[in-house]
Amino acid sequence: MEKRVKFDFEIDFTNGGGIQGQDFRLDIEGDDISDNKLADYIVRDMRLLMVGEVRILNKQILEEKHKRQPEQPKPQFIYVLKPTRLGMLTEATAEEVETVSRHFKYFQHLTEKGIMILMGRTQNNDETTFGIAVFEAEDESAARRIMESDPAVLGGVMTATLYPYKIALMRDHMLLRGQ
Repeated sequence: MEKRVKFDFEIDFTNGGGIQGQDFRLDIEGDDISDNKLADYIVRDMRLLMVGEVRILNKQILEEKHKRQPEQPKPQFIYVLKPTRLGMLTEATAEEVETVSRHFKYFQHLTEKGIMILMGRTQNNDETTFGIAVFEAEDESAARRIMESDPAVLGGVMTATLYPYKIALMRDHMLLRGQ
């Protein structure tokens, strides 16, 4: 028999306020789920940001048929970015700085919407440098629109090449490091 967990929760936000739920039920794999994994699942599934403390209360494991239909994964894509002017990496113009700032905000927005999986760039400043953006889209046409809407591509400070992609292995939780 499939298992579900029934529980109450309280979530505090780091910018003030919070939410709570009573008699919340979720499908689980296996016979149990730890409070920490359950808290991570709620935050990820509800796409909550700026989460502080999460408290799980009155947890019960129930034998019930799963309610959620398995999600069909969306196709994944990667685009590789290269600077159009190599000097931008060490001596960017004011316009390039502004365009790259909008590029980063665009990636933040796509990440918050659950579209972008990861992005980053190599840390070398020579002709071999490149950046990547790995994301999900309905199809190649939608992926191309995402790539072509990137402010760095629109602004002409980076070129981009799109490829179909599929992540084969990834850690459970990727941490953002502001470096």
